[in-house]
Amino acid sequence: MYIVQQVGDTLAVAIGSLDYLDVSLGRRRNVLSSVGAGTLIGGSTLALVSALSNSDSGCSSDEYCLFEFSRGDAAVLGGILGAVTGAFVGGIVGAVRHVDHWKRVPLPTLGERVSIRPQLSRRTGASVRMSF
Repeated sequence: MYIVQQVGDTLAVAIGSLDYLDVSLGRRRNVLSSVGAGTLIGGSTLALVSALSNSDSGCSSDEYCLFEFSRGDAAVLGGILGAVTGAFVGGIVGAVRHVDHWKRVPLPTLGERVSIRPQLSRRTGASVRMSF
């Protein structure tokens, strides 16, 4: 087996020394998975921060409160806000970033190195193919 690293640069590798072989399918964008990750990370983080930073005691008489939320309500609203923000940021990251996609291919075994096929053209016979 030969590996070309750069134009004019070839490296020979024995197939028996390989454990597996991956072939590149090219570079792609992962917008949907990045949106999903951003939604989960942003939503869960802001829900946790909102729940921990809010007290159930409410507003005291000397404080002005525009909205008064329980700890659970703050967690839900924080989670929604964090999920929307995380989805937006994740979508941008996924659209900009390209990732290599790989596919594992089977390595040839000894049985695949010798093949015999019937030849059914004008003359009947067999074709033998051997590769080393």
